[in-house]
Amino acid sequence: MIRLILFIIVFLSNQAITLGYSDKIYTEVSCQNLTNKDTEYHIFFADTSKWHPEEFHIIYPDMKLSFKLPYENDRSGVANLLFIDKENGTVHQLDYIDHKTKQRRYTHLAPSIYDVILLYNNGKYLRRSDVFFERNTSLEIDMKILSIHPSDSESKHWLTMRAFNTPIGDRELLRKNYTTDSKLKCRGYVFSECGNAMNFPAIRIVDSINKQTIGALDGYVEFEFNTNQKIAIAYVGSYSCEITLTANSGIFIILEDSKFDGNESLIHSAPLIKFQ
Repeated sequence: MIRLILFIIVFLSNQAITLGYSDKIYTEVSCQNLTNKDTEYHIFFADTSKWHPEEFHIIYPDMKLSFKLPYENDRSGVANLLFIDKENGTVHQLDYIDHKTKQRRYTHLAPSIYDVILLYNNGKYLRRSDVFFERNTSLEIDMKILSIHPSDSESKHWLTMRAFNTPIGDRELLRKNYTTDSKLKCRGYVFSECGNAMNFPAIRIVDSINKQTIGALDGYVEFEFNTNQKIAIAYVGSYSCEITLTANSGIFIILEDSKFDGNESLIHSAPLIKFQ
């Protein structure tokens, strides 16, 4: 019995435990910085608690989508953002699993008319109908004005699909030890233009030298920021992307491959993305 109790204590002390609807559950392990002895790094295992984004930004090299999301009274948390192609009824997730490599690949959303579904963990959902996705456009889609749908057989089926936050690769975030005043949080994924998740993408807080987050093996990123904060997403061999975040956010970024010819930097900033 004593051995069993000790095992349970040790196990729980090394897990990210969700209590109620807390948004701030972490397991933290210190590790040595291999490049700077004066800077302490920490590994943060991904937060498994409920997620309540107020914005969601999807950035392709040739299309930008920004969603304004409402406050959820039930606080069950967002499970997924889904896209139903009105031409054929196919339900698309933002990414999928390559069964051969067991890795994430992003979904190419072809120009078409979609119904956008914001799905909550309790089966309730918002549905924005007939949104036209067109190349070389920037769209802002306000879902705050929509009426919430009760849980039904269709939404229960959607809940059986892989959730947005489901880990595929190692989900350990290596970042510098810093805090913010507002405690706003962003989480999401970064992919290359060829379709693969980017291993350990870099997220830098613009105008601050020391504030940087390194993502996980499956392209997952999670970090805190202050309101109206500009961030830069970068990866060697790709053009970097800058975006301004104003509230708790989700991001899904596809970085364009650099056309490196020896006369330009492999990583450089794209213009600030503004959704009008």
